[in-house]
Formats: sequence, C-alpha cells, structure tokens
Amino acid sequence: SNYGSTTVDVGAPGDYILSTYLLDWGGPGYTQAWLSGTSMAAPHVTGTVGLLLVQNPTWTYQQVKDRIMSTA
Repeated sequence: SNYGSTTVDVGAPGDYILSTYLLDWGGPGYTQAWLSGTSMAAPHVTGTVGLLLVQNPTWTYQQVKDRIMSTA
C-alpha cells in the first residue's frame, strides 16, 4: 500500500510502468500496456527479495526483511 503504520517503509515505482497485459480473458495473446498502482510496485519489491535470496540462500524470512528495512 502507500504507507506503513506511520511512514513509508520501502518505496517502489508504481506509476506508468510498462507491463504485459492480457488482451482478452477468453482470447489468445498478450500485449504491453502502461499501468499504475500497487500491482506494478509489488514486483520491484519481490525482485529485491529474490536478489537477496540468490546471494544469501540460507537467510530466513526475517533476515531478508531486516536487511530490506535497514537499507531501504
């Protein structure tokens, strides 16, 4: 969402992001579209988690969260 209990904890771009887009729920194919919102910001944070886990595969969830929160 836009903020934590009192402040923003981690910022990620979520406005005007180029993304894949399903052309039609019943039809074939995808295209690209410029989208905005938390659905566009979440993959950036998820990518950060993935990069940390590739470099530190034995880290726990808490260790990953702590590193992001202490360096964001």
